[in-house]
Amino acid sequence: MSRIHNLLASSDPIPTQGDAAWDNYNNLEQRLFVKSGGDKFTLLQLYRRVKGRGAFMSPAGIGVSTIVEGAASTCPPEYSGNFLISDDPETSGAFGSGVKQVENELFVGERLGRPNDFFQYGLVQYFTRTAPGADWTFQSEIQSNDLQNASSFGRDIDYDGSRIIVGESGGIGSADVFTFTGGVETFEQKITPDDATDTNQQFGISVALDGSHALIGAPNRDGVGLVEGAVEYWSESGGTWTFQQTLTTNGGPSAGDGFGMGVTMSDDSTAFISYYPGDGTIKVQKFTRSGSTWTFSEELSFDYVPNGAPNYSRLDTDGSNIILTHNGYDASGTNTNEGLILVFDLEGSVTSEIIGDPGDQLGTSASIWQAEAAVGQEAFTDTNTGQGKVDFWDVCI
Repeated sequence: MSRIHNLLASSDPIPTQGDAAWDNYNNLEQRLFVKSGGDKFTLLQLYRRVKGRGAFMSPAGIGVSTIVEGAASTCPPEYSGNFLISDDPETSGAFGSGVKQVENELFVGERLGRPNDFFQYGLVQYFTRTAPGADWTFQSEIQSNDLQNASSFGRDIDYDGSRIIVGESGGIGSADVFTFTGGVETFEQKITPDDATDTNQQFGISVALDGSHALIGAPNRDGVGLVEGAVEYWSESGGTWTFQQTLTTNGGPSAGDGFGMGVTMSDDSTAFISYYPGDGTIKVQKFTRSGSTWTFSEELSFDYVPNGAPNYSRLDTDGSNIILTHNGYDASGTNTNEGLILVFDLEGSVTSEIIGDPGDQLGTSASIWQAEAAVGQEAFTDTNTGQGKVDFWDVCI
C-alpha cells in the first residue's frame, strides 16, 4: 500500500484501467482507484480506511470504529448497496446458500435451485467481472454429477483457482470435486463419507480445498449417541481422492458441538474449523498438517455477547483474513435473529463486525477477498426478484 502513499504525494494522476501504470498496482489498490472516481482526496480517505482497523455494525448504519494504527481516520460500516440475485429468479431456491469469491470470479450456491417432475436439485451459478468494482455477469451453471441425489448441492463451495469443491449436505451428504479451467468445469470425483454409519450427518455442509487437500464437515455426525460433529480429511493423487483422517473437537467432543459447521484452509497445511459449544458463542479451532496428519494447534476466542443458536456458522479465507458467520446471533436477546459476521486475521484479532437487521439471519454463507465480503442470505424473499441473494460489503482488514 506504500505505492498509494507515493502516488498521493506525487503529481501523477490516479491510473485507470488501460493506463500503462495500472498493472503496477495490486488488485486491492486497483479497486480503490475505481472507487475513488479519479479523485485523490477520496482515494486518501479510502486508503486511510483500509490502513485502519475498525468494526462494522448493522446495515441500518450504526457504526463503531477503533483505529489502532494512529491514522486520523475512521472505518465506518459500509454496505456497498450492491446485491446479486439468481440468474433465473423465477425458479430460484435458496440462492446464497453457499458463496465463494476469488478476485474477479464468484460462485454462488442455490441448493434448492431447480425443481422438475420427479425431484429437486441444487446448483452453483458462476459469475465473473472485468475488474474490481465492476458488475458481476452470469456465465454458467455447475450441476452435480448425480442430480437425483443433489437436493442440497451448493450448500458450501470452495475454489483454489484450478479446482472447485461443492458440498451436498442432504442426509448422509457428499461433495463433488471438479477441475475448473477457462470457466469450464470437468467432473473429477464424488466424495462420500468414509464413516457412513450416520445417515443424517450432513457431510458436505462445509468444504475446504487447497490443491490436493480437502476438508469436509459433517456437523451432525453422531459418534456415541450425541451430535458431536466431525471433519474428514481427503487427499488427491493421480486424480483419485482418498480418505486420510477424521478430525474431532480438541478436548473431546460433547453433545451439540456441531464440530465442522464451518471449515476453511489458509493454505494446504493450516485449517480453521468452527463449532457451537451450546452457550450462544461460536468457537474456532486451528489445526496444522504434517504429512497426512492434522493436529490441533489452538482455539481462537472472540469478544462478543453470546446469544442465539446458529443454523449455520461458515468460514472462509483469502489466505490473509478469515470471515465467520453466526446466522442465529440474537443481538437483543429477544429472538430477533439479526445474524453476525466477524472478520479476523489469522491470529484471531477481529477487524470488522457486521450485525444484520432484525429477522435477517445474516450469514447463511460468506466469502472474503481482501477488503470485500460477499454475504449470502438464502432466506431472502421478494416476489419481484425470487428467493435468496448475496450482499456485498466493504470490510476493514
